[in-house]
Amino acid sequence: MQSPGSNPDIPEQGEVEFKEQWNRAKPGTKHKIGFLQLKDGGRLAVFPHREWDPPLEDLRLCVLFPVRNAAVAAPIGGIPDEERVGDEPFPVHRQGRTAFADGDLEQDLDLSEMPADARRMLAARIGSIVGEVYEALNRIDRYMQELDPEYAVE
Repeated sequence: MQSPGSNPDIPEQGEVEFKEQWNRAKPGTKHKIGFLQLKDGGRLAVFPHREWDPPLEDLRLCVLFPVRNAAVAAPIGGIPDEERVGDEPFPVHRQGRTAFADGDLEQDLDLSEMPADARRMLAARIGSIVGEVYEALNRIDRYMQELDPEYAVE
């Protein structure tokens, strides 16, 4: 995640309306996403900040943090308490295989019985991890560009 305004193609702030959409990366689940119309005619995918559970179909002025070809949004003025994602623990219902102690075998999770709030919190945590991965990739890109000016990121 980059600082607001650091990407000239992405505005520092914008009015975003979030909707639920089927998650193509994880069939059978939905996630919240917004789209911002850009001046050049394109649309920018906008995801809510990991600690924010925005209301659906409510236009909100947000600060935008560029992440590759998308952005992470947080409401201007801070996240209201009633929209903040909590950190309370939640049960995970497992089915199928179990993991070996060394982690060689992947676990299958059955999230269908998990409460919606817990699924949103899990999605926020996963989004947080993905954001950290993007930050690490951006740092690697910068280091590579410092080492080799001809290095180009595609």
